[in-house]
Amino acid sequence: MPKASEIKKGDVVDIDEIPHVVKTLESKGPSSRGAATIYKIRFTNLLSG
Repeated sequence: MPKASEIKKGDVVDIDEIPHVVKTLESKGPSSRGAATIYKIRFTNLLSG
């Protein structure tokens, strides 16, 4: 599985061997030192829609 920073909108990712397409991707940068970047990714299952 690719890192969250490598995923782009429209990419197909396998989750538990089921293909999913990335619908939306939001990234929020850290507001303080030492904090991590937070990624919010919404997928759609390609098998069930």
